[in-house]
Amino acid sequence: MKTEWLTILFKKLISLIGFCFIINSLLAQNPDANRTNHWFFGENAGLDFSSGTAIADTNGKMTVLEGSATISDTDGNLLFYTDGKTVWNAEHDTMMNGSGLAVGLYGTPRQGALIVPKPGSNIVYYIFTVDGFEHQWQNGLQYSVVDMTLDNGRGGITQKNILLFTPSTEQLAGVKDASGCGYWIVSHERYSNRFRAYRITTEGVDTNAVVSAIGADYGYMASLQMAAGGLQLKFSPDAAFAASFNFWAFLNGTQIPDTLELYQFNSSSGLFSNKLIIPTDTNIHAYVFSPNSKMLFVESGYLADPIFCYTLTIYDQNAITNSKFFVWSPINYTQTNGDFQITPDEKIIGGNELQYSLNEIQSPNLFPQYFPQSISLAGKEALSGLPNFIQSYFYDSATICTTSISEIENDSIHLFPNLAHDWLEVSGNDFEQVQLFDITGKLIFVTTIKNISQNFRIDISNFPRGIYIISCSSKNNYFNQKIILQ
Repeated sequence: MKTEWLTILFKKLISLIGFCFIINSLLAQNPDANRTNHWFFGENAGLDFSSGTAIADTNGKMTVLEGSATISDTDGNLLFYTDGKTVWNAEHDTMMNGSGLAVGLYGTPRQGALIVPKPGSNIVYYIFTVDGFEHQWQNGLQYSVVDMTLDNGRGGITQKNILLFTPSTEQLAGVKDASGCGYWIVSHERYSNRFRAYRITTEGVDTNAVVSAIGADYGYMASLQMAAGGLQLKFSPDAAFAASFNFWAFLNGTQIPDTLELYQFNSSSGLFSNKLIIPTDTNIHAYVFSPNSKMLFVESGYLADPIFCYTLTIYDQNAITNSKFFVWSPINYTQTNGDFQITPDEKIIGGNELQYSLNEIQSPNLFPQYFPQSISLAGKEALSGLPNFIQSYFYDSATICTTSISEIENDSIHLFPNLAHDWLEVSGNDFEQVQLFDITGKLIFVTTIKNISQNFRIDISNFPRGIYIISCSSKNNYFNQKIILQ
């Protein structure tokens, strides 16, 4: 009898270990990675990563010196792209109501635009913009709202140029919050040392900023040279770090070398802390974190622009400074970079003006190797910037948004059972919509019901077995819950 009981217990333990392994394997995949499959930038330049590697896409209609943004859905299908002034849809036509965004007419901000999906929705997207030096940063940080159900699925802008603050710098970066369900969007005040972080949740954009008065004093530097100030901000894909590029106008007469500040970032609170200075040489050209967030690549210099890498495993000024190692030194200007960006296939790409091909850092997580002009743009020109993305999309272990069953049971919508087979029951008061997503984020079921207070059953008997996310919305609440079809 004792032996039989031990056998049953052992089988249950093995089954549990196997189940946990499957769950961990699935959760290690980032369902948002496909959102970065399509890039548009430069002078009608583009890249398509749908095949698993970079292929030139010459269909883009946008010409932009630096700040651009692109977004695809979780299946990797192009949705739209923008230069912060105009929005183009997947058919490369101007989106409905898609002109007149908040980047000034002659402004060319380094990070002019960033596209963010509304959490819990596959329909609504936010386009954030910051203005540029050429327009004296007048329009600051603003956002517009896109509804992808409009214009027969090609999308349209429903709200335009909602102001968060002004004036801002040209810095605009985004990363997922600690829950994996929301985002932080960050810029910097033009004439102070204050970072401003805004949280995006299922409720929308929280217009109350989380302020970190820890950055460089751009107000003081602007008094020395009008162009001086914050030029770029980047997060590590794991959201642990942020790096701020400060342009001090060395060639414009200040003789002050650019600086690169490194911070620890709290993705729960949105606060920056523990500033360190990364050693740079005269002018900073490009920088980026590695896909695994353990290294930081920096290209800087005056005439020669070598690329160095710093390891971030120990967050200490001396440790990071002493970890510096050489990666590459360009032979001529055509091999330098105006920007770096991580790719969906875990490489780093760089580009610059007068280039009709891009440079590539392969194996950036371990043994970085630099390959100049290795990615063809099929006759299109890169110019000075690459698309701005939520950096969490490049992180394999990004947190998938789930809500525990206890949280739901304490609210007005209930799910039963959590381990479902043939049906799933949703109950509550006045819920209006139920959506079911697979583990990659693909929508597989949606229904709209008005004012239902009785139990509602979904037939799931024909769905493949596995992990799903169910989203239920009421008039005042929105809930996400992981369920298992067994």
